[in-house]
Amino acid sequence: MGFLGRKGHDAGSGMRATALVVQADAPPQGAPPFGRGSHGSVRILVDNGSGAASISGTFKFKEDRWLVPGMEVAVTIDPGRSDRFEVDWGAVPSMTDRVAANDPTLADPIGTGRRVAAALGQTQADTGNARSERFSEAMKKAAQTPAPAGTRRAVVLVATIRGRAWSEQRGGHGVTVERNSAAVLAVNVPGRAPYAVFARKFKFPHLQADVARAGLPALVSESDPNEVEVLWDEVPSLGSQIATRMSDAQARASQQTTAMQEQMKAALEQSGTDSQGSMPASGAAAPGALPQQMRQLAADNAKRTLQFVQDPLSARC
Repeated sequence: MGFLGRKGHDAGSGMRATALVVQADAPPQGAPPFGRGSHGSVRILVDNGSGAASISGTFKFKEDRWLVPGMEVAVTIDPGRSDRFEVDWGAVPSMTDRVAANDPTLADPIGTGRRVAAALGQTQADTGNARSERFSEAMKKAAQTPAPAGTRRAVVLVATIRGRAWSEQRGGHGVTVERNSAAVLAVNVPGRAPYAVFARKFKFPHLQADVARAGLPALVSESDPNEVEVLWDEVPSLGSQIATRMSDAQARASQQTTAMQEQMKAALEQSGTDSQGSMPASGAAAPGALPQQMRQLAADNAKRTLQFVQDPLSARC
């Protein structure tokens, strides 16, 4: 199945289509059924009748069904408003069913992230490869480190986690992953295919996270592959992980700046050739358009940098 939404037919009340989920909130446990905390946001990539478009919307949480990036869902698009849509929840399997089927979007979140980025038109230069390299190093370490009898070393990625809602009498509210909630773990045992595990009670200890997104060291039972123990004592400190993410962001920004400078240099060289009487090559900028081209290159570079330099404290998996 392709990632870009396949244009559907007019269903009377709207146009049916298949969309790629780009971003979605998971339903937090303990949230009230109505009012604040009962709705989430989702962003999809879909053909709304005039080509692929990224559109956002809100939806009412479903207790046993939630969306994750990379999955495809059936939607109905409002014929009068192409930016409005509804998810066909009846066609969305429960999370436990998707785990039982070893849904690739859950078993391989890194690969899924790459495919989503490609569908959005993002290149390796935009997203970088630091996460893949750190994950590969973690897997190599797991393969070389002895495990207690009856267990295997593994690297666990949190594919999705519900989190738990909290509120205060003064009006504060939010979601924390430092209290038990349902989660889906992508378990990677060296030498074996990755698989998904549904954890009904999972939490991050206080000031622990996978900010570096390298995965969490773990032990897996040889007799029961669903029995997974995260080795929190081996997880790097939050401070060091934040420093790693910031270094990644700076390196990516530097690479993008270098690419922009090379494009500007090529444009200047082309402009110099044109100014001596030769005709501009097809697609090349005319001398008078060069400043605008340079401004556009700078703006595009800044936009990409801001998009991928995210607040490291907000990243949990």
